[in-house]
Amino acid sequence: MARKSETWCPIRGVLEIIEGKWTAHIISELFSGTKRHSELARLLKGINPKTLTDKLRALEQAGIVERKMYEEIPPRVEYSLSQRGQELSPVFEVMRQLGSKWQPANDKLCEHCREETLFRRSKSVGRKTNRQKT
Repeated sequence: MARKSETWCPIRGVLEIIEGKWTAHIISELFSGTKRHSELARLLKGINPKTLTDKLRALEQAGIVERKMYEEIPPRVEYSLSQRGQELSPVFEVMRQLGSKWQPANDKLCEHCREETLFRRSKSVGRKTNRQKT
């Protein structure tokens, strides 16, 4: 009897990696650069240290996060996005744009998204367009 081949859903595959209360937040913080466990814990207010460790390990296993351990006393460990993790950037950008569009009128943007918006604005402000006079 021939074995039935399993089907693969690319959307489900990505969602299985980034789902969960804290996973997307961790990835989002790592887009701004390499962080230590304590930095992530401080940035992700309310996360339990064990939960953070577990999520970082799962992301490392999935190839999204790279863990670099330094042979020092006390030991120092840094986390950064792998190439595969960086590939999630356009997905997170679209989510940020959509979330900003859906933002309730009286709510303020979170610090991370506010900084992203300011960064984009500051890059475009300095550029001259063809219509601007020199």
